[in-house]
Amino acid sequence: MKIINGLFHISTILLQPFKIAVLKLGEFCLPQNRIEKLIFFIFFFIYTCLSSYLVFNSSIIDNTDRLFNLYFGFDTQNFVNNFYSVTSTTHLGDAAHPFFRIIMLPIILVATFIGKVFGLKMKTMFLVLVMSSFVSGSLILILRYLSEFIKINKWRSIFLTVITGFFSTSLILSFTPESFTISMYLLTFTFVYSSITIKKEGRLPFIQFSLLVILTCGTTITNVIKSCLPELISEISLFQAFKRISFLTIILIVGLIVYYIGFIKIMTLLKGESNYSPLHDVFNQYMTYSNDANYTFITETSFFDKVLCYFFGTPILFGGFTTEVYFNFKFLPEINIQPYSLYWQKGVVISMVFTMIISLIQNYKQPFFLILIGSFMFDVFIHVGLRFGLNESFIYGGHWVFLIPLIYGWLYSSLKTKIAIKLFDYFLLIIGITLVINNSIRSFEFIDLASKLFPL
Repeated sequence: MKIINGLFHISTILLQPFKIAVLKLGEFCLPQNRIEKLIFFIFFFIYTCLSSYLVFNSSIIDNTDRLFNLYFGFDTQNFVNNFYSVTSTTHLGDAAHPFFRIIMLPIILVATFIGKVFGLKMKTMFLVLVMSSFVSGSLILILRYLSEFIKINKWRSIFLTVITGFFSTSLILSFTPESFTISMYLLTFTFVYSSITIKKEGRLPFIQFSLLVILTCGTTITNVIKSCLPELISEISLFQAFKRISFLTIILIVGLIVYYIGFIKIMTLLKGESNYSPLHDVFNQYMTYSNDANYTFITETSFFDKVLCYFFGTPILFGGFTTEVYFNFKFLPEINIQPYSLYWQKGVVISMVFTMIISLIQNYKQPFFLILIGSFMFDVFIHVGLRFGLNESFIYGGHWVFLIPLIYGWLYSSLKTKIAIKLFDYFLLIIGITLVINNSIRSFEFIDLASKLFPL
Protein backbone atom coordinates (compact mmCIF):
# COMPACT_ATOMS: atom_id res chain seq x y z
CA MET A 1 0.00 0.00 0.00
CA LYS A 2 2.86 2.33 0.86
CA ILE A 3 4.43 1.59 -2.53
CA ILE A 4 1.19 2.44 -4.33
CA ASN A 5 0.80 5.67 -2.34
CA GLY A 6 4.41 6.55 -3.07
CA LEU A 7 3.98 5.98 -6.80
CA PHE A 8 0.79 8.03 -6.78
CA HIS A 9 2.58 10.87 -4.96
CA ILE A 10 5.48 10.80 -7.43
CA SER A 11 3.13 10.78 -10.44
CA THR A 12 1.22 13.73 -8.96
CA ILE A 13 4.45 15.72 -8.61
CA LEU A 14 5.56 14.84 -12.15
CA LEU A 15 2.18 15.74 -13.65
CA GLN A 16 1.84 19.01 -11.74
CA PRO A 17 3.67 21.14 -14.39
CA PHE A 18 1.50 19.55 -17.09
CA LYS A 19 -1.66 20.32 -15.09
CA ILE A 20 -0.57 23.95 -14.59
CA ALA A 21 0.15 24.32 -18.31
CA VAL A 22 -3.24 22.89 -19.32
CA LEU A 23 -5.08 25.15 -16.85
CA LYS A 24 -3.21 28.22 -18.06
CA LEU A 25 -3.95 27.45 -21.71
CA GLY A 26 -7.57 26.67 -20.87
CA GLU A 27 -7.99 29.94 -19.00
CA PHE A 28 -6.65 31.86 -22.01
CA CYS A 29 -9.38 30.32 -24.20
CA LEU A 30 -12.17 32.03 -22.25
CA PRO A 31 -13.43 35.58 -22.88
CA GLN A 32 -11.56 37.90 -20.51
CA ASN A 33 -13.77 40.99 -20.43
CA ARG A 34 -17.19 42.33 -21.32
CA ILE A 35 -16.30 43.24 -24.92
CA GLU A 36 -14.85 39.80 -25.64
CA LYS A 37 -17.94 38.14 -24.18
CA LEU A 38 -20.17 40.36 -26.31
CA ILE A 39 -18.25 39.61 -29.51
CA PHE A 40 -18.27 35.88 -28.76
CA PHE A 41 -22.02 35.64 -28.10
CA ILE A 42 -23.05 37.92 -30.97
CA PHE A 43 -21.15 35.85 -33.53
CA PHE A 44 -22.09 32.60 -31.85
CA PHE A 45 -25.73 33.67 -32.24
CA ILE A 46 -25.21 34.62 -35.93
CA TYR A 47 -23.43 31.37 -36.71
CA THR A 48 -25.99 29.32 -34.78
CA CYS A 49 -28.85 30.85 -36.78
CA LEU A 50 -27.08 30.01 -40.04
CA SER A 51 -26.12 26.52 -38.86
CA SER A 52 -29.49 25.56 -37.38
CA TYR A 53 -31.36 26.53 -40.54
CA LEU A 54 -29.04 24.34 -42.63
CA VAL A 55 -29.31 21.45 -40.16
CA PHE A 56 -33.11 21.41 -39.92
CA ASN A 57 -33.94 22.37 -43.53
CA SER A 58 -31.43 20.33 -45.50
CA SER A 59 -29.20 17.28 -45.32
CA ILE A 60 -26.07 19.02 -46.63
CA ILE A 61 -24.17 18.58 -43.34
CA ASP A 62 -25.32 15.08 -42.37
CA ASN A 63 -26.29 13.44 -45.64
CA THR A 64 -26.35 9.67 -45.10
CA ASP A 65 -26.07 8.71 -48.78
CA ARG A 66 -22.78 10.50 -49.46
CA LEU A 67 -19.89 11.01 -47.07
CA PHE A 68 -18.00 13.77 -48.87
CA ASN A 69 -17.95 16.54 -51.49
CA LEU A 70 -21.43 17.99 -51.09
CA TYR A 71 -20.06 21.52 -50.88
CA PHE A 72 -16.64 23.04 -51.62
CA GLY A 73 -14.87 19.67 -51.32
CA PHE A 74 -15.45 19.32 -47.55
CA ASP A 75 -15.92 15.87 -46.02
CA THR A 76 -18.45 17.02 -43.44
CA GLN A 77 -20.79 14.05 -43.81
CA ASN A 78 -17.98 11.63 -43.00
CA PHE A 79 -17.28 13.54 -39.79
CA VAL A 80 -20.91 13.40 -38.71
CA ASN A 81 -21.83 9.87 -39.78
CA ASN A 82 -18.65 7.85 -40.23
CA PHE A 83 -15.86 9.35 -38.12
CA TYR A 84 -14.66 6.17 -36.41
CA SER A 85 -16.01 3.60 -38.81
CA VAL A 86 -13.51 1.18 -40.34
CA THR A 87 -15.06 2.02 -43.71
CA SER A 88 -14.01 5.66 -43.43
CA THR A 89 -11.87 6.57 -46.44
CA THR A 90 -11.51 10.34 -46.19
CA HIS A 91 -8.64 12.48 -44.91
CA LEU A 92 -9.99 12.36 -41.36
CA GLY A 93 -7.63 9.48 -40.72
CA ASP A 94 -4.84 10.07 -43.22
CA ALA A 95 -1.23 11.13 -42.85
CA ALA A 96 -2.00 14.83 -43.27
CA HIS A 97 -4.16 14.84 -40.12
CA PRO A 98 -2.39 12.28 -37.93
CA PHE A 99 -3.90 12.77 -34.46
CA PHE A 100 -7.18 14.38 -35.44
CA ARG A 101 -9.34 11.41 -34.52
CA ILE A 102 -7.70 11.23 -31.09
CA ILE A 103 -7.99 14.99 -30.48
CA MET A 104 -11.67 14.94 -31.41
CA LEU A 105 -12.49 11.78 -29.43
CA PRO A 106 -14.26 13.54 -26.47
CA ILE A 107 -16.45 15.61 -28.80
CA ILE A 108 -17.31 12.60 -30.97
CA LEU A 109 -18.22 10.50 -27.92
CA VAL A 110 -20.64 13.17 -26.69
CA ALA A 111 -22.05 13.59 -30.21
CA THR A 112 -22.52 9.82 -30.55
CA PHE A 113 -24.40 9.69 -27.24
CA ILE A 114 -26.66 12.57 -28.33
CA GLY A 115 -27.28 10.81 -31.65
CA LYS A 116 -28.28 7.57 -29.94
CA VAL A 117 -30.65 9.32 -27.53
CA PHE A 118 -32.08 12.20 -29.58
CA GLY A 119 -31.41 11.27 -33.22
CA LEU A 120 -29.13 12.35 -36.06
CA LYS A 121 -30.30 15.98 -36.33
CA MET A 122 -29.58 16.73 -32.67
CA LYS A 123 -26.17 15.10 -33.04
CA THR A 124 -25.47 17.30 -36.07
CA MET A 125 -26.70 20.38 -34.22
CA PHE A 126 -24.33 19.65 -31.34
CA LEU A 127 -21.40 19.33 -33.73
CA VAL A 128 -22.14 22.58 -35.58
CA LEU A 129 -22.53 24.38 -32.25
CA VAL A 130 -19.04 23.16 -31.34
CA MET A 131 -17.72 24.46 -34.67
CA SER A 132 -19.47 27.80 -34.18
CA SER A 133 -17.83 28.01 -30.76
CA PHE A 134 -14.39 27.45 -32.26
CA VAL A 135 -14.85 30.15 -34.92
CA SER A 136 -16.30 32.60 -32.36
CA GLY A 137 -13.42 31.74 -30.04
CA SER A 138 -10.95 32.59 -32.81
CA LEU A 139 -12.55 36.03 -33.10
CA ILE A 140 -12.09 36.91 -29.43
CA LEU A 141 -8.44 35.86 -29.66
CA ILE A 142 -8.01 38.19 -32.66
CA LEU A 143 -9.66 40.99 -30.69
CA ARG A 144 -7.35 40.33 -27.72
CA TYR A 145 -4.26 40.47 -29.92
CA LEU A 146 -5.33 43.75 -31.49
CA SER A 147 -6.38 45.50 -28.30
CA GLU A 148 -3.94 44.08 -25.74
CA PHE A 149 -0.85 43.14 -27.73
CA ILE A 150 -0.67 45.73 -30.52
CA LYS A 151 -2.77 48.13 -28.42
CA ILE A 152 -4.68 49.84 -31.21
CA ASN A 153 -7.88 51.80 -30.65
CA LYS A 154 -10.71 49.74 -29.09
CA TRP A 155 -13.24 50.50 -31.83
CA ARG A 156 -10.77 49.75 -34.60
CA SER A 157 -9.97 46.43 -32.92
CA ILE A 158 -13.67 45.60 -32.75
CA PHE A 159 -14.27 46.60 -36.37
CA LEU A 160 -11.39 44.47 -37.67
CA THR A 161 -12.72 41.54 -35.66
CA VAL A 162 -16.24 42.01 -37.01
CA ILE A 163 -14.93 42.08 -40.60
CA THR A 164 -13.08 38.81 -39.93
CA GLY A 165 -16.27 37.28 -38.54
CA PHE A 166 -17.93 37.86 -41.93
CA PHE A 167 -15.10 36.44 -44.04
CA SER A 168 -16.47 33.66 -46.23
CA THR A 169 -14.14 31.18 -44.51
CA SER A 170 -15.50 32.13 -41.07
CA LEU A 171 -19.08 31.71 -42.25
CA ILE A 172 -18.40 28.36 -43.96
CA LEU A 173 -16.41 26.87 -41.09
CA SER A 174 -19.00 27.92 -38.51
CA PHE A 175 -21.30 25.11 -39.70
CA THR A 176 -18.66 22.70 -41.03
CA PRO A 177 -17.52 19.86 -38.73
CA GLU A 178 -14.05 19.44 -40.22
CA SER A 179 -10.35 19.55 -39.38
CA PHE A 180 -10.01 23.00 -40.97
CA THR A 181 -12.28 24.58 -38.35
CA ILE A 182 -10.15 23.18 -35.53
CA SER A 183 -6.96 24.23 -37.36
CA MET A 184 -8.17 27.80 -37.64
CA TYR A 185 -8.78 28.01 -33.90
CA LEU A 186 -5.53 26.29 -32.89
CA LEU A 187 -3.38 28.42 -35.19
CA THR A 188 -5.05 31.62 -33.98
CA PHE A 189 -4.60 30.52 -30.37
CA THR A 190 -0.94 29.57 -30.93
CA PHE A 191 0.07 32.93 -32.43
CA VAL A 192 -1.92 35.06 -29.99
CA TYR A 193 -0.96 33.14 -26.85
CA SER A 194 2.69 32.77 -27.86
CA SER A 195 3.05 36.45 -28.75
CA ILE A 196 1.48 37.71 -25.52
CA THR A 197 3.41 35.23 -23.36
CA ILE A 198 6.78 35.90 -25.02
CA LYS A 199 6.26 39.65 -24.73
CA LYS A 200 5.49 39.35 -21.00
CA GLU A 201 7.82 36.53 -19.94
CA GLY A 202 10.44 36.43 -22.68
CA ARG A 203 9.82 32.79 -23.56
CA LEU A 204 7.11 30.19 -23.88
CA PRO A 205 7.33 27.43 -21.21
CA PHE A 206 8.36 24.16 -22.86
CA ILE A 207 5.28 22.18 -21.79
CA GLN A 208 2.95 24.84 -23.18
CA PHE A 209 5.01 25.06 -26.35
CA SER A 210 4.89 21.26 -26.71
CA LEU A 211 1.13 21.07 -26.20
CA LEU A 212 0.48 23.77 -28.81
CA VAL A 213 2.76 22.14 -31.38
CA ILE A 214 1.35 18.64 -30.84
CA LEU A 215 -2.26 19.84 -31.07
CA THR A 216 -1.77 22.02 -34.17
CA CYS A 217 0.47 19.48 -35.91
CA GLY A 218 -1.84 16.62 -34.96
CA THR A 219 -4.79 18.38 -36.56
CA THR A 220 -2.95 19.32 -39.77
CA ILE A 221 0.64 18.20 -40.09
CA THR A 222 1.90 21.26 -42.03
CA ASN A 223 0.98 23.41 -39.04
CA VAL A 224 4.05 22.11 -37.20
CA ILE A 225 6.28 24.68 -38.91
CA LYS A 226 3.89 27.54 -38.17
CA SER A 227 3.50 26.63 -34.51
CA CYS A 228 7.30 26.60 -34.08
CA LEU A 229 7.79 30.11 -35.52
CA PRO A 230 7.16 31.98 -32.21
CA GLU A 231 10.02 30.01 -30.65
CA LEU A 232 12.44 31.80 -32.98
CA ILE A 233 11.69 35.24 -31.52
CA SER A 234 11.77 34.35 -27.81
CA GLU A 235 14.61 35.46 -25.55
CA ILE A 236 16.24 32.03 -25.55
CA SER A 237 19.21 31.55 -27.88
CA LEU A 238 18.76 30.04 -31.33
CA PHE A 239 20.73 27.01 -30.13
CA GLN A 240 18.29 26.50 -27.23
CA ALA A 241 15.35 26.99 -29.57
CA PHE A 242 16.86 24.43 -31.96
CA LYS A 243 17.28 21.93 -29.09
CA ARG A 244 13.68 22.39 -27.94
CA ILE A 245 12.31 22.06 -31.46
CA SER A 246 14.54 19.04 -32.18
CA PHE A 247 13.49 17.29 -28.98
CA LEU A 248 9.84 17.92 -29.76
CA THR A 249 10.35 16.72 -33.34
CA ILE A 250 11.70 13.41 -32.03
CA ILE A 251 8.66 13.05 -29.75
CA LEU A 252 6.33 13.76 -32.70
CA ILE A 253 8.11 11.25 -34.94
CA VAL A 254 7.89 8.55 -32.28
CA GLY A 255 4.22 9.43 -31.71
CA LEU A 256 3.50 9.21 -35.45
CA ILE A 257 5.23 5.83 -35.71
CA VAL A 258 3.25 4.46 -32.76
CA TYR A 259 0.05 5.96 -34.19
CA TYR A 260 0.44 4.45 -37.65
CA ILE A 261 1.66 1.08 -36.42
CA GLY A 262 -1.18 0.96 -33.91
CA PHE A 263 -4.36 2.89 -34.59
CA ILE A 264 -4.22 3.40 -38.35
CA LYS A 265 -2.70 -0.01 -39.08
CA ILE A 266 -5.47 -1.77 -37.14
CA MET A 267 -8.10 0.31 -38.94
CA THR A 268 -6.66 -0.43 -42.37
CA LEU A 269 -6.25 -4.14 -41.64
CA LEU A 270 -9.92 -4.27 -40.66
CA LYS A 271 -10.70 -2.64 -43.98
CA GLY A 272 -8.51 -5.14 -45.81
CA GLU A 273 -5.85 -2.58 -46.76
CA SER A 274 -2.75 -4.28 -45.35
CA ASN A 275 -0.41 -2.28 -47.60
CA TYR A 276 -1.37 1.15 -46.25
CA SER A 277 1.54 3.65 -46.31
CA PRO A 278 1.31 7.19 -44.85
CA LEU A 279 4.01 8.48 -47.23
CA HIS A 280 2.20 6.96 -50.20
CA ASP A 281 -1.02 8.54 -48.92
CA VAL A 282 0.58 12.01 -48.83
CA PHE A 283 2.12 11.52 -52.29
CA ASN A 284 -1.25 10.50 -53.76
CA GLN A 285 -2.91 13.57 -52.22
CA TYR A 286 -0.26 15.86 -53.70
CA MET A 287 -0.58 14.32 -57.17
CA THR A 288 -4.37 14.61 -57.02
CA TYR A 289 -4.77 18.10 -55.59
CA SER A 290 -1.94 19.78 -57.51
CA ASN A 291 -3.05 18.46 -60.90
CA ASP A 292 -5.34 20.93 -62.66
CA ALA A 293 -6.29 18.30 -65.24
CA ASN A 294 -8.43 16.60 -62.60
CA TYR A 295 -10.71 19.64 -62.49
CA THR A 296 -12.13 20.90 -65.76
CA PHE A 297 -13.13 24.31 -64.40
CA ILE A 298 -9.60 25.20 -63.31
CA THR A 299 -7.95 24.50 -66.67
CA GLU A 300 -10.00 27.31 -68.21
CA THR A 301 -8.69 29.89 -65.73
CA SER A 302 -5.38 31.76 -65.99
CA PHE A 303 -2.78 31.19 -63.25
CA PHE A 304 -3.18 34.80 -62.09
CA ASP A 305 -6.93 34.35 -61.70
CA LYS A 306 -6.42 31.06 -59.88
CA VAL A 307 -4.16 32.74 -57.33
CA LEU A 308 -6.26 35.89 -57.04
CA CYS A 309 -9.68 34.21 -56.90
CA TYR A 310 -9.07 30.84 -55.33
CA PHE A 311 -6.18 31.50 -52.96
CA PHE A 312 -6.49 35.16 -51.93
CA GLY A 313 -10.09 35.88 -52.85
CA THR A 314 -12.70 33.28 -52.05
CA PRO A 315 -11.57 32.63 -48.43
CA ILE A 316 -12.45 36.29 -47.80
CA LEU A 317 -15.10 37.31 -50.34
CA PHE A 318 -17.65 34.88 -51.75
CA GLY A 319 -17.92 34.66 -55.50
CA GLY A 320 -20.99 33.18 -57.15
CA PHE A 321 -22.06 29.58 -56.58
CA THR A 322 -22.35 26.84 -59.14
CA THR A 323 -23.69 23.29 -59.07
CA GLU A 324 -21.16 22.15 -61.67
CA VAL A 325 -19.34 19.02 -60.48
CA TYR A 326 -15.72 19.75 -59.49
CA PHE A 327 -14.61 17.29 -56.83
CA ASN A 328 -16.40 13.99 -57.31
CA PHE A 329 -16.08 11.80 -60.36
CA LYS A 330 -19.53 10.21 -60.08
CA PHE A 331 -21.17 13.45 -61.27
CA LEU A 332 -23.37 13.75 -58.19
CA PRO A 333 -24.76 17.17 -57.18
CA GLU A 334 -22.45 19.49 -55.24
CA ILE A 335 -22.14 23.23 -54.50
CA ASN A 336 -18.95 25.03 -55.49
CA ILE A 337 -17.61 28.56 -55.80
CA GLN A 338 -17.16 30.16 -59.20
CA PRO A 339 -14.17 32.30 -60.17
CA TYR A 340 -14.82 36.04 -59.86
CA SER A 341 -16.70 37.39 -62.87
CA LEU A 342 -16.92 41.05 -61.79
CA TYR A 343 -14.10 43.60 -61.69
CA TRP A 344 -15.13 45.01 -58.31
CA GLN A 345 -14.64 41.59 -56.71
CA LYS A 346 -11.07 41.40 -58.00
CA GLY A 347 -10.58 45.05 -57.00
CA VAL A 348 -11.51 44.30 -53.38
CA VAL A 349 -9.05 41.42 -53.16
CA ILE A 350 -6.21 43.28 -54.92
CA SER A 351 -6.66 46.29 -52.62
CA MET A 352 -6.53 44.05 -49.53
CA VAL A 353 -3.37 42.32 -50.75
CA PHE A 354 -1.85 45.73 -51.54
CA THR A 355 -2.48 47.02 -48.01
CA MET A 356 -0.94 43.83 -46.61
CA ILE A 357 2.20 44.61 -48.65
CA ILE A 358 2.22 48.16 -47.23
CA SER A 359 2.01 46.69 -43.74
CA LEU A 360 5.01 44.47 -44.55
CA ILE A 361 7.03 47.48 -45.74
CA GLN A 362 6.11 49.39 -42.58
CA ASN A 363 6.76 46.58 -40.08
CA TYR A 364 9.45 44.33 -41.57
CA LYS A 365 11.73 45.04 -38.59
CA GLN A 366 9.15 43.83 -36.06
CA PRO A 367 9.86 40.17 -35.11
CA PHE A 368 6.30 39.53 -33.86
CA PHE A 369 4.99 40.78 -37.19
CA LEU A 370 7.45 38.68 -39.18
CA ILE A 371 6.22 35.39 -37.69
CA LEU A 372 2.76 36.24 -39.03
CA ILE A 373 4.20 36.90 -42.47
CA GLY A 374 6.26 33.71 -42.21
CA SER A 375 3.11 31.69 -41.54
CA PHE A 376 1.29 33.33 -44.44
CA MET A 377 4.20 32.82 -46.85
CA PHE A 378 4.31 29.14 -45.92
CA ASP A 379 0.71 28.81 -47.17
CA VAL A 380 1.64 30.76 -50.32
CA PHE A 381 4.52 28.32 -50.89
CA ILE A 382 2.30 25.23 -50.45
CA HIS A 383 -0.75 26.36 -52.40
CA VAL A 384 0.72 28.77 -54.97
CA GLY A 385 4.31 27.54 -55.30
CA LEU A 386 3.64 23.80 -55.10
CA ARG A 387 0.06 24.29 -56.38
CA PHE A 388 -1.24 21.88 -53.74
CA GLY A 389 -5.00 22.39 -53.52
CA LEU A 390 -4.89 25.64 -55.50
CA ASN A 391 -8.08 24.48 -57.21
CA GLU A 392 -9.85 24.25 -53.82
CA SER A 393 -7.86 26.71 -51.73
CA PHE A 394 -11.01 28.24 -50.22
CA ILE A 395 -11.00 25.09 -48.03
CA TYR A 396 -7.57 26.01 -46.70
CA GLY A 397 -8.54 29.59 -45.88
CA GLY A 398 -8.82 28.71 -42.19
CA HIS A 399 -5.03 28.27 -42.14
CA TRP A 400 -4.35 31.94 -42.89
CA VAL A 401 -7.37 34.31 -43.00
CA PHE A 402 -7.05 35.03 -39.26
CA LEU A 403 -3.70 36.65 -40.07
CA ILE A 404 -5.31 39.46 -42.10
CA PRO A 405 -6.76 41.46 -39.15
CA LEU A 406 -3.49 40.95 -37.24
CA ILE A 407 -1.46 42.27 -40.19
CA TYR A 408 -3.86 45.20 -40.52
CA GLY A 409 -3.52 45.85 -36.81
CA TRP A 410 0.24 46.18 -37.25
CA LEU A 411 -0.35 48.59 -40.12
CA TYR A 412 -2.51 50.74 -37.85
CA SER A 413 0.22 50.79 -35.21
CA SER A 414 2.82 51.91 -37.77
CA LEU A 415 0.82 54.82 -39.21
CA LYS A 416 2.07 58.07 -37.70
CA THR A 417 -0.13 60.78 -39.22
CA LYS A 418 -3.83 61.37 -38.59
CA ILE A 419 -4.47 61.63 -42.33
CA ALA A 420 -2.98 58.19 -42.99
CA ILE A 421 -4.98 56.66 -40.15
CA LYS A 422 -8.21 58.27 -41.38
CA LEU A 423 -7.59 57.07 -44.94
CA PHE A 424 -7.07 53.54 -43.67
CA ASP A 425 -10.25 53.89 -41.57
CA TYR A 426 -12.25 54.80 -44.68
CA PHE A 427 -10.63 52.00 -46.69
CA LEU A 428 -11.58 49.40 -44.06
CA LEU A 429 -15.08 50.86 -43.75
CA ILE A 430 -15.66 50.41 -47.50
CA ILE A 431 -14.12 46.93 -47.51
CA GLY A 432 -16.04 45.93 -44.38
CA ILE A 433 -19.44 47.06 -45.66
CA THR A 434 -18.78 45.34 -49.00
CA LEU A 435 -17.80 42.08 -47.30
CA VAL A 436 -20.73 42.02 -44.91
CA ILE A 437 -23.33 42.75 -47.60
CA ASN A 438 -21.85 40.43 -50.25
CA ASN A 439 -21.17 37.49 -47.93
CA SER A 440 -24.54 37.81 -46.19
CA ILE A 441 -26.37 37.70 -49.53
CA ARG A 442 -24.24 34.75 -50.67
CA SER A 443 -24.98 32.91 -47.41
CA PHE A 444 -28.72 33.12 -48.14
CA GLU A 445 -28.03 31.87 -51.66
CA PHE A 446 -26.08 28.96 -50.22
CA ILE A 447 -28.95 28.09 -47.87
CA ASP A 448 -31.40 28.14 -50.79
CA LEU A 449 -29.17 25.88 -52.89
CA ALA A 450 -28.62 23.49 -49.99
CA SER A 451 -32.36 23.18 -49.39
CA LYS A 452 -33.07 22.45 -53.07
CA LEU A 453 -30.16 20.08 -53.82
CA PHE A 454 -30.11 18.24 -50.50
CA PRO A 455 -33.63 18.23 -49.03
CA LEU A 456 -34.50 16.38 -45.85
